[in-house]
Amino acid sequence: MQLWVDDVTLQMLAKTYSGFSIEDSWQSMMSSMDFWRKISGETCKLLGYEYPQLVDNEISGYIEGIRQR
Repeated sequence: MQLWVDDVTLQMLAKTYSGFSIEDSWQSMMSSMDFWRKISGETCKLLGYEYPQLVDNEISGYIEGIRQR
């Protein structure tokens, strides 16, 4: 992957892996969301689609609400 993915994307992907603690799992999930948000945004731009930012905000808010419980 290092040959065809930029350093920022590769670092983001590495953060999606976690240990076994609850906090590690949450951090991994949040990193996964950030990673896929980046990739989805780039893909939308390349294909001429509008990124569904409202949906992203609503889902992210919902998940953050669960995390705060």
